[in-house]
Amino acid sequence: MFINHKKFKLHSIVLWKVIRDIWPKYYWLICITWWWLHLAYYLSKILKIKKIQNLNISSYSGRYYSRIKDITDWIELKKDKKYLIVDDLIDSWKTIELVLKKYSWLCKQLDIATLYHKWKAKKPDYFIEEVSPKERIEFYYEKDIDE
Repeated sequence: MFINHKKFKLHSIVLWKVIRDIWPKYYWLICITWWWLHLAYYLSKILKIKKIQNLNISSYSGRYYSRIKDITDWIELKKDKKYLIVDDLIDSWKTIELVLKKYSWLCKQLDIATLYHKWKAKKPDYFIEEVSPKERIEFYYEKDIDE
């Protein structure tokens, strides 16, 4: 499934509407790796959250899973604040599990928002669509610039 810019933006707005109905006031957004700044950008504008922290972590390399790599120096969380982790796609829960284990004790609340998720056993706090684990999702920003 290919997600073009128009569909991505529309789904970002739909995700915001899901969050808006029940969201606690988040101190800032934490996006996983730089690709997902697109989603964090849209949500930060709509939710009026001016702080975005980048968490450089991944368990995915191209079309294959690899061992989890976290090359983030440190993210500074405050004990009394709530944070929203933003990812465009959660397909194995490995990355999210590591993030929760590593950072959830540092703050009051750490929630997860994604556009799509493939994992059946666990669900993020906010999502738009559950897709088949076999479904290949390609986002407009993953395409080669020459295409």
